Amino acid sequence: MRGPSLAQWAVATLGLGLLVLASEGRVIENGYALDAVHTIEQNPNVRADADPASIFSSPYWDAEAFPGRGLYRPLTLLGFHLTRRIQADPVALDHATDLGLHLLCGLALLAFLMRMGGSFGVALVLCAIFLVHPVQTEVVASLVGRSDLLATLLALLALDMSLAGSVPAPALGPALFLLSSLSLLAKESTVGLFVILPACWAARAFWQGERSTSEILRRAALLAI
Repeated sequence: MRGPSLAQWAVATLGLGLLVLASEGRVIENGYALDAVHTIEQNPNVRADADPASIFSSPYWDAEAFPGRGLYRPLTLLGFHLTRRIQADPVALDHATDLGLHLLCGLALLAFLMRMGGSFGVALVLCAIFLVHPVQTEVVASLVGRSDLLATLLALLALDMSLAGSVPAPALGPALFLLSSLSLLAKESTVGLFVILPACWAARAFWQGERSTSEILRRAALLAI
């Protein structure tokens, strides 16, 4: 199936971007709230003068303020550290970054749905619903939702790559492992990718009759490994 043209992608990006701004744009005015106060605003590891390496050896929650609380999301915290190197009081920049990540999640979902064989129009409508659905409000409005946005984006990119067919077979496994690992470093809940990726590829190959059942099972097992 022929994919959407560059013009269609441009229109989709503009339309979905305006939709995100209309539905969630006011989050730019938000400050730090609830968990974001402790994990971001008051976290010494994300300050501009902090050593980035300390992020990878520290828990998500400030160890001094919340001993034993755990969680490990260094990729998420690294993003907040980088914005503090750009701007001293980056709360608006942080929220703008999250809006951009939310839009990228929608576009990645669009690419994935097209890869699964859906029509461009239907896929675009589904992505629009995904972006404005009320369940997304907390993730976009609160800065601690950055972990969900990053993990979702990387997971969708991995899913799309697993179905693309344009990545050489020897490079596919390492590339998927890298994206899945980065997604895990954003939020631990994406550990399921190591099962979902081979299952998704196998389902598409089976539905489209591209390979024999034995070949599908063999490739799915290789992806899982």
